[in-house]
Amino acid sequence: LVELVESASVGAAAEVTPDARASRIVVAAVVVAALLVAGVIGRGPLAVVRVTAWAALVVLLGALACSPLAALATRTRSARARRAGAIVVRARRGLGVWAFALASLHAVLALALHLGLDVGSLLAVDRLLHGALALGLLAPLALTSSPSVMAVLRLRAWKALHRAAYPAAILAIAHAFRGPFAPPYAHSESTLHASH
Repeated sequence: LVELVESASVGAAAEVTPDARASRIVVAAVVVAALLVAGVIGRGPLAVVRVTAWAALVVLLGALACSPLAALATRTRSARARRAGAIVVRARRGLGVWAFALASLHAVLALALHLGLDVGSLLAVDRLLHGALALGLLAPLALTSSPSVMAVLRLRAWKALHRAAYPAAILAIAHAFRGPFAPPYAHSESTLHASH
């Protein structure tokens, strides 16, 4: 998984590019912010499940925000803004792969620490199904994020496939705000009394 993240963030180049460095800095900042918000220190292993969940969601939404931000930047007259927009677009792939890596880590930790390896509950509880479907949609996107795969798939098919990031984000949001680690205001009466 780390190899996949590194290859997508860095690409084929042996040295770390400024774009890869920027996506790493953004992801590190998101993880640190998630740690601070969750108050992980001294909270036990389930706090790590919460941190990976929120970090994955924020990084995914950040990756999805790259295109509109770049489009806004290219419409300005400022050359500086256009350069910033180009950097944002190039960081999008690394952020997307990091979102998948964090979501995968979250899924493994949640399955092991929170669900007691009960894979059947993924189909029985709708919010868990939302998370599993979101991860299932993100997996092919991470696997096809390299330029060489894009060349094989051709741009039209690759873009069509990567539009699955939007339904994945909707499912991830539904999963996050209906789960036991959601902010207290997000719980409805039915989710407060759920067993998982």
